[in-house]
Amino acid sequence: MSGDSEPIERVTSSHATAPGIVDGAPGSPEEPFGAMFERHGAVMLIISPDDGRIVHANQAAARFYGYPLSELQSLTIHAVSQVSYDEVDRAMAEAKAGRRTRFEFPHRLADGEIRHVVIHASPVSFRHRTLLFSILHDITGRRKAEDLLRFTQYVVDHMTDGVFWARADGRLAYVNEAACQRLGYSREELLTLRVTDLVAEYTEAQWADHWRAVKERGSLVFESRHVRKDGGVFPVEIRTTFVHFEGEEYACGIVSDITARKHAESAVCASEERLRLIVEATPLALLMGELETGRVLLANESFCELFGYQRDVIMTMRSADFYADPERDRPRIAAALREHGRIRQWEVPARRADGTVFDALLSYELVQYGGQAAAVGVVYDLTERKRGDAALRASEEKFRLLVETSADVIWTINEAGRFTYVSPAIMQLRGLTPQEAMRESISEAVCPEFLPRITEALGRSAESRKSGNTGFTDHMEIQQPRKDGSRVWVEIITRELHDESGRRAGALGISRNINRRKQAEAQLLESRRLLEAQNQELRKLIVAIEQSGNTVVITDLDGTILYANPRFEETTGYTSREALGQNPRILKSGELDEPHYRAMWDAISGGQIWRGEFHNKRKDGSLYWEAATIAPVTGADGRITNYIAIKEDITERKEAQEALLRYARQLEAQNAELDAYAHTVAHDLKGPLGVLVGFSELLAETPSMAGDEQTAMLDHIRQIGWQMTRIVDALLLLSATRRKQVKIEPLETARIVDAVQERLGPMIDEVGAEIRLPDAWPPSVGYAPWVEEVWVNYLSNAIKYGGRPPRVELGAALLADGQVRFWVRDNGEGIGPDDQQKLFAPFTRLRQVSIEGHGLGLSIVRRIVERLGGVVGVESELGQGSLFFFTLPQAQTASADSPPPSLTEIVP
Repeated sequence: MSGDSEPIERVTSSHATAPGIVDGAPGSPEEPFGAMFERHGAVMLIISPDDGRIVHANQAAARFYGYPLSELQSLTIHAVSQVSYDEVDRAMAEAKAGRRTRFEFPHRLADGEIRHVVIHASPVSFRHRTLLFSILHDITGRRKAEDLLRFTQYVVDHMTDGVFWARADGRLAYVNEAACQRLGYSREELLTLRVTDLVAEYTEAQWADHWRAVKERGSLVFESRHVRKDGGVFPVEIRTTFVHFEGEEYACGIVSDITARKHAESAVCASEERLRLIVEATPLALLMGELETGRVLLANESFCELFGYQRDVIMTMRSADFYADPERDRPRIAAALREHGRIRQWEVPARRADGTVFDALLSYELVQYGGQAAAVGVVYDLTERKRGDAALRASEEKFRLLVETSADVIWTINEAGRFTYVSPAIMQLRGLTPQEAMRESISEAVCPEFLPRITEALGRSAESRKSGNTGFTDHMEIQQPRKDGSRVWVEIITRELHDESGRRAGALGISRNINRRKQAEAQLLESRRLLEAQNQELRKLIVAIEQSGNTVVITDLDGTILYANPRFEETTGYTSREALGQNPRILKSGELDEPHYRAMWDAISGGQIWRGEFHNKRKDGSLYWEAATIAPVTGADGRITNYIAIKEDITERKEAQEALLRYARQLEAQNAELDAYAHTVAHDLKGPLGVLVGFSELLAETPSMAGDEQTAMLDHIRQIGWQMTRIVDALLLLSATRRKQVKIEPLETARIVDAVQERLGPMIDEVGAEIRLPDAWPPSVGYAPWVEEVWVNYLSNAIKYGGRPPRVELGAALLADGQVRFWVRDNGEGIGPDDQQKLFAPFTRLRQVSIEGHGLGLSIVRRIVERLGGVVGVESELGQGSLFFFTLPQAQTASADSPPPSLTEIVP
């Protein structure tokens, strides 16, 4: 090599370890690196940054550029670069200073072909000079694929239908521009939502069922209703397809607004709106294994396919079995996970079941799984990544399929007005093949009377460019001729296309068949004319409804209120404006169960008239009753079109009925109590009265009776009198607890219990009863005289029915609900379950044998405690004694700053 072209060994040796190594460094391995430079498969150049001269090039560079090596080394980098000299000089200056090492330029080969290359240039020192050591990568194929990818992405984003990608949990992963415009959200807002946020009256359970269905069947087509950001609802047709993309599952939905079709569906056929499917993409390989043992816990199908194992075999393996060098890679990956909790994009050699080794890229995260540390991550096969051009071509093919399978015609046209691409859908639209359509001029593709619109659109595009708007989009409706001579209405959306320099390169268009929509619009106009002719009759009916004393409501088939008369406003408190567009459920009080409403809907949706009652809620929250008659309204074809409800406010009638029922129940209870009362008077007083009369007659008939016998009879008469007095007192107390008003105040429980023990002193002494009391009593409130009677009944029963001698324990405890629970425990025989249920019923004796009584005590206890805001009860087992309890409200403890508790509360 002549001139400055030095042997490559000398030039590259100074760059053997790092850019800028000073010439003459000891131990520089010149020969090996020179040989590597010459034989390396990558394109390498050594360039002088001062004048751009190619100082040296390897054989790979000569093959790439198509020049003999000697001729290539006689050129400058300016000669092959397709940018200006100044731009090349600036790039070399930045590389020489070390400020920038990567550059992207178009280069011209020897045969004139232009290729895009990425240059990695680093400064190296040689004989006190700085040269640029450059490695070039050809990215022409990738650039073309990227351009096509952007073109196809543009087509998807400018489709007139909304495109949604949703994950299994309902979260949105992708939406196109049409979806954003239809729903009134920005793309960022939509990607924070779920499917259930966009579909009217749609639940998480319904989404789960939908996901399973589309996954099992592969695709679904159905109609639904979407909710805009402003709350508006509109009908849509959705074509959902189940796809895999980069290891994840998605439901891809293409959504068409079918509002116009729904409005005219009674007169026109269903729209020909067709949905498109986005091609499925490459899945991810997922693996989870125990951190310490490496035992496989989970592997998805993609992982099994990647490594060539059956799933049941993989589940018996360990993660180290998949590494080509497990002794090296397994320990360092585990150590990194322990230290950092994750690894990102580690490249390791992996081994498949058939023994082949491939480069894998690992990303792992340390998680807790089943109470133990586990590593979960994704494995990428780098073979495809290292074949970037092939991946981009695959992407190009996927989006080409999207364009070619679209129901809409997608086309491009150049600046000369000639079509450069027409999708296959042109056959359905106009009966032409794509080749026939591409041979047409614009004037041939449009019916003559619509050519002025095309001219106007071109003028608007030119004006837009003059104002600096390079993203001009136009929309128009025209007629195009079909091959058979007929015409078709077409909706066209066009957008300018630009080359890399920003110059206008033509236009992209999307054409859609709107014949049926136009027919529907014409029929809709005719329907409006007929409706106007019917308005006179309708006005008469409206006047009658407006002046009706009953509420009249008309809804659509979904229950949305379309009309409410003035009586509705008076009854519910809602204005007609507030009610329109709402569902009658705004009046729902929750008092009636769902079967009631389901029966109503089953009847009216089946064409029957339903009559019944509603318990509804007004706007102010008050409740009212309505008697309603709801009937379906049918159209000329016999199909139900609306529902009409005529309702009457029956609140006063219902309240009167409820009052009568309450009064009847109260009378029934009082009558039952009076019957029992009469039984007690007849039974419990009749016996003592008979004895009393008998003794009196005996005394009268036997005047000569001895003094001791006479005294005994008189004592017996006195005891019977006291017994009758106690019965009468009990009956009076029972009656008083129903009628008497008493004042509720804090109780001195210790004093009350002392008074009770004093009253029962003779009974206690007679049987030698042992009474145990607590050290202190929790504060409570009540009416002291009544509470004393409760303690008398409980304590006397414990002494009567306790063991011999009786051992009785009294106690109390605070409850969490603000009540105090008082109790009396005895050591008696206990009470069986059947007897426990009868204890507190009026006029029921505690024991039928051995103990005298009249059966009023525990019923009085129950009446008193319930009047004071508490409850009564018993806990007992045969042979274990019994515990009788009652509760009272806890007394509030006043703080230093709070007023004393009120003592004025009255129990009615």
